[in-house]
Amino acid sequence: MGSYCRGKDAASCGDPDLTLARLGIGELAGRRFTELSGGEKQLVVLAQALMQQAQLLLLDEPASALDVSHQLRLFDLLKQLNNDGLTVLCILHDLNLAIHYFDKLLVLSDGEVAAFGPPGEVLRPEIIEAVYGVRAYLHRHAGRTYLTFSPRPRGDRLGRVHLVCGGGTGSGLMRELVDAGYDVSAGVLNALDSDEETGRELGLPMAVEAPFSPVGEEADAENRELMRRADLVIVAAVPVSHGNARNIAAAVEAAAAGTPVWAAEGVRSDDFAGATAQLGPAGVRFFADDVALLGELRERGSLRPAGRSREAGADAARQAGVDAAPETASREKRPK
Repeated sequence: MGSYCRGKDAASCGDPDLTLARLGIGELAGRRFTELSGGEKQLVVLAQALMQQAQLLLLDEPASALDVSHQLRLFDLLKQLNNDGLTVLCILHDLNLAIHYFDKLLVLSDGEVAAFGPPGEVLRPEIIEAVYGVRAYLHRHAGRTYLTFSPRPRGDRLGRVHLVCGGGTGSGLMRELVDAGYDVSAGVLNALDSDEETGRELGLPMAVEAPFSPVGEEADAENRELMRRADLVIVAAVPVSHGNARNIAAAVEAAAAGTPVWAAEGVRSDDFAGATAQLGPAGVRFFADDVALLGELRERGSLRPAGRSREAGADAARQAGVDAAPETASREKRPK
């Protein structure tokens, strides 16, 4: 039928049995179309389209009625056909299929183009959040990238938290805080550090230094600026050496300026530079571990006084243990 409907000779359009077999539905050849499931019908219609030997294949949600096995088989075939010269244009809502199988993505929002380009440039957490209203997390495993999502809308943000972390001490806190509804920044982190990778996956503003390098002037200045914009600074149980002691000094400065600073006890026991001795005198509040710290934050909820301007409520907020620093966009420092 796929060849006849275009007035083509069926013999010149290839072998229909082979086409069905390529889609993994060869066993359906002897059954009536009306007896097939929705997914089976979808694959048969695709086989009809392939029999027409077209140069462009336009698909509208081809995976919607397919189980996982048939989805992967279908898109593996589409990728192979594309490599053989067939142009494939597909409307798709499954972002993980899109990121795995397509060379370029066009994202539409309210009838306008929100993003266009390679998957790695288009499916960034900040773009997904702007278009879909959800938090997106990028994960990389065995050479492949995939997405998971948190349904909390952007409008529910409860304040800005800046994390001083590194070496994996902040990854869990980052995810917990983002899912709880806080805007999160971090620094100074070394590029390729596990916390830096997590922050990048989450699309967080970060002050980043080159791999295996001590905190330099530029990264330190950016880190202090991120702290000034925060409602709360959290110092994780990060090991402290002379290479990252500037991060502790920045937290001390933030506390002296009136921004609440909370710290995990572990940061004092893993201090090899003597930098954390200034945290206590600066008024930093210590917690036994991340669980206790997060528990206190959950009880507190929003870090911003309700119904009051940030300027008018600044003093009262500090007395309550929170700050009212303005929330503005921060740029992310990329390692050279």
